[in-house]
Amino acid sequence: MSTQGRILGAALGFLLCAAHANITAAADQDKHRPPAEVIPSAIYDPLGLVSRSAHGQLVSLAEGFSFTEGPAADRHGNVFFTDQPNDRIYRWDAGTGKIVQTKAEKFSVWSGALNTAGGLSCYGTLEGYLKCVDKKDINKELFKFKTPSGIIGNVFSYTHKGKQYIGVFSGIGGWAGIGMAAGLEKDQDGLGAVGGYRELAKYTELGGSLTVFALPN
Repeated sequence: MSTQGRILGAALGFLLCAAHANITAAADQDKHRPPAEVIPSAIYDPLGLVSRSAHGQLVSLAEGFSFTEGPAADRHGNVFFTDQPNDRIYRWDAGTGKIVQTKAEKFSVWSGALNTAGGLSCYGTLEGYLKCVDKKDINKELFKFKTPSGIIGNVFSYTHKGKQYIGVFSGIGGWAGIGMAAGLEKDQDGLGAVGGYRELAKYTELGGSLTVFALPN
């Protein structure tokens, strides 16, 4: 065996031993850890994917939606989310426990919402717009910018050298954009997405871009 082979074999053996030691240690810890209290829940979860431990309980905030996605919460506990088939954005108020605002869009919103400490709620649309609204009044648009392609990814934020930036990837795709991305034409193609989003091609184009904005000081 070559020197490189012996070194590789030794390294693999070390990793396997380390992994075994970690698993054994974790198992030993579990033996002495009291079992978490299981909290009953009426939430439909046939696969058991939701944790019902004593550390948190899943509760239903509101009902009557078709297909919700992209939930985001601000520091006050208010929740922003979309109901895709109905092309609307909702704001659930933590103080009242009710839906207090809704905003209609041309197409369903697939991006998540980014909520800032400065009072902005930013999201992207399938037409390719990055929009920022007043999170206390989501129908009040404060900023709108047309990116080169539709947005299905989450808006993100970061700081660099003391300055805050907001960015988003644009590039139509996913289920809603499968007709454009794959060149499908029949309404039933893409599990019906082609027919449901046929107009989308009139409002955006294919492509992939990163757009970043610097927030004012």
